[in-house]
Amino acid sequence: MTLIFSIVLVILSGVLFGERNTIQTIPHKSWFGTDKMKTKFPKLSKWWISNNWYYDNKYIQWLMRYPLSFCKDGIHLMEASSLTLLFTTISININFINVYLQIVILYVIFGTAFNISYHDNII
Repeated sequence: MTLIFSIVLVILSGVLFGERNTIQTIPHKSWFGTDKMKTKFPKLSKWWISNNWYYDNKYIQWLMRYPLSFCKDGIHLMEASSLTLLFTTISININFINVYLQIVILYVIFGTAFNISYHDNII
């Protein structure tokens, strides 16, 4: 049963990572980038394919730049979801306790460290 669940998670991870690359390279073919979806869900579609790096509120800007950077747009959400599913699959097979929570926390820490070095050139 664990093997089947792991295979499903890996497949979902691959689908999400494929969508991430679609958004980056051919956004008009992404899930929410098509004309039909732009009409049905205009705000979601705009968020999905946009690069939402700047906010007027400095606190929201900080949150979206560092700990919540995976919520910025569709590319970052799909990448985070894909990696989380992949690491969850690995951890299920290793049998950690409370692994999903650990993965989410570690991903937020990783994302924050990446964004600090990427935006601020500290490292």
